[in-house]
Amino acid sequence: MKRRTALLMVVVLTVLLFGCGKQEPKKGPYEVRFEMNGGTRVSGSLHQEVEHGEAAVAPKLEREGYEFDGWDGKFDEITEDTVIKAKWKKTVVVTFDLNGGELVSGAAKATLTAGQKPVAPGVKMEGYTFLGWEPAISEVDEDTVYKAKWERTVLTPDGIYEKLSASMVEIHTFDKNGQGLGLGSGFFIDENGTVLTNFHVMEGACSAEIITYHDERFQVSAIEGFSKDIDLCVVKTDAGKTVAAALFDGDVKTGESVYTIGSSIGLTGTFSDGIVSTASRVDNDVEYIQITAPISKGNSGGPLVNRYGEVIGVNTFQYTDGQNLNFAVSIKELAKIDRSVSTDIKKFGEDTGKGSGTGAKGTVVQTGDEGEFVYQFAAYIEQEPNDS
Repeated sequence: MKRRTALLMVVVLTVLLFGCGKQEPKKGPYEVRFEMNGGTRVSGSLHQEVEHGEAAVAPKLEREGYEFDGWDGKFDEITEDTVIKAKWKKTVVVTFDLNGGELVSGAAKATLTAGQKPVAPGVKMEGYTFLGWEPAISEVDEDTVYKAKWERTVLTPDGIYEKLSASMVEIHTFDKNGQGLGLGSGFFIDENGTVLTNFHVMEGACSAEIITYHDERFQVSAIEGFSKDIDLCVVKTDAGKTVAAALFDGDVKTGESVYTIGSSIGLTGTFSDGIVSTASRVDNDVEYIQITAPISKGNSGGPLVNRYGEVIGVNTFQYTDGQNLNFAVSIKELAKIDRSVSTDIKKFGEDTGKGSGTGAKGTVVQTGDEGEFVYQFAAYIEQEPNDS
């Protein structure tokens, strides 16, 4: 009996020692949980069961105003139940307001990590000098808008001439028989060969030729619009791509410097300077700019420009009884011209006829070896207008 009891105890102890010892570790599958930490799921699973030693597959997340910065733990070899949390970096949107300029390099908008300093783009604006950004560029912690600061570039007289010469033309007009009527000036106002000049330069012309300051010759194909009272005429030519003169849309100031350019008495490219004597002198509902810059025969239709090289008026006439009493039609008057219907130049010449103009006179001059007769329009009127 004692022997059986002893044997039973040995068996029990053996079971306890070997059967109830330390358990084997779990061999999987393991639970892997991905915490979004404020983000939202785009794709993939947030809860996964992964076999021992295998890798979990991270879901794709997003979070508005933040950039994903990885996970706070590894999951390439899972050996136990695991919780992994997403990490985020705050982002800010930086916008560069070009304020009328154009982009040369870089980007006008960028998304950065908070605390970074943005890289400003390269910018430019015709006729202006770049002064910098407002506010000054520094590290950003929130959405920020930087605005470009500009200052108008004052041109030297030679700079003004160089800028305008590419847009200038000399206009030769002819009657229905091909005989020369006159000579005047004009300038391109768009990139498609459209020229602005005085009505009295084109009056009665059944055909016309323009000559650029680079000695290129083009024919006038149509009259886009005109006004005898305002003394302006918009001319369409067969020129291809052209350089448009910049038109000023602000207020002219008495005393500011001005320049005229045109074919004074047939001398192409004559350039003169002066000041504005009166910024706005209105006669018969037409606004004129009174200037001291000289206007001579052949100047009619040429541009009057400010110190920035912008056209403020169209040189038109001078008083003969007085000194330095010269006038240009304000460029603002161009907006009054109806350009909705074009007119064939031959019909325009027949309709306007000789002698129906504004009182501008001409003189016949024989030029060149071919004995061509050219009438040069005088930039003056005989009668004194009733200024208001």
